[in-house]
Amino acid sequence: MSGSAQGGLLISVFAVSGVFLAVPIGVIMQKFGCYKAGIFALSALVIGPFIGMLYMNFAVLLISRVIEGVGLIILTTIGPAVIAHEYKDRNLGAAMGILMCFMILGQIIMLNAAPRIAAFSSWKIVWMGTAAYALIFLLLWIFMLKKLDWCMKDEMMDGENRIQMFPKEVFLNWKLWCLGLTFMLALIAQQGVVAFLPSYLTDVKGMPASAAGSMVSAAAFVGIPTAILSGIISDRLGSRKRLIVIFMVMSSIVYAVMPIFPSSQYILIILLFGISVYGIVGLCISTASELVGSQNAGMAVAFMNMMQWGGIVMSSAVFGSLIDGIGYTGAFYCLVPITIAGALLTFIV
Repeated sequence: MSGSAQGGLLISVFAVSGVFLAVPIGVIMQKFGCYKAGIFALSALVIGPFIGMLYMNFAVLLISRVIEGVGLIILTTIGPAVIAHEYKDRNLGAAMGILMCFMILGQIIMLNAAPRIAAFSSWKIVWMGTAAYALIFLLLWIFMLKKLDWCMKDEMMDGENRIQMFPKEVFLNWKLWCLGLTFMLALIAQQGVVAFLPSYLTDVKGMPASAAGSMVSAAAFVGIPTAILSGIISDRLGSRKRLIVIFMVMSSIVYAVMPIFPSSQYILIILLFGISVYGIVGLCISTASELVGSQNAGMAVAFMNMMQWGGIVMSSAVFGSLIDGIGYTGAFYCLVPITIAGALLTFIV
């Protein structure tokens, strides 16, 4: 591929479907149920990498990534909706924090396994492995989650309680927009760094690719307890806002220090990166479901997913373009005002 911008596009296009599907998926789930929607999602995660593995040209590879993204956005809407329903009266922050470890665990596996598999064979084998384990989970979903819709039955009612596509309580809620923009800005910075930090360590710091991937995965390791503990602490404090603002300010400091931090101790700044960014996701999703009535909690989660995937789409493309234009150091510094703006947006709520 030519340049970091093209690589960033390949990464971020994975989430582009989420921007358009995040809101309609709530209605789709109501019509067909979570069980059928999950089957469709996992099927997309089988078909997408299989097409990409054929690699006829770059455009086809991009299309395969969009197909994968359809599967991801459906699954990431089903999960929080079920959790928000089951834990709406207790321990919502802790439960959502545990659920949101899915992305952290995935990044740990990817950052450690993918470069080693690719070095041993080729990148196409990584795609083949993705299709294979997606197929395994498709079969598990089909046979083990047949009664999934029963736990959501009062959210899937017809008639007067039918979910509206664009409820005013959600889309005219200024507090929710502030929170959603905070979420988007946080992910523009976070996912851009996750995507390109291994390349930075390889190209600038001179590390082997496998060692760079493993070092970056350390952020995800500390991110797991951070995500869970931040949810538990917010439940105890009765405030998610304070923690979100603290994490956003802390992450801005980390981004400012990253390009000047000593190479011999770089693992420390990566650990601080993991602590500062991985607690935000669960807190924002939990807060969104609480800013509206229970009948619109699922649509609030869908709204946050739209903002989430908007941020992820922009993250790698923006950060990759910044690298090509002003270098890694300038790109890191540009993330500081982005995250400070997010902190201010939540602070005023």
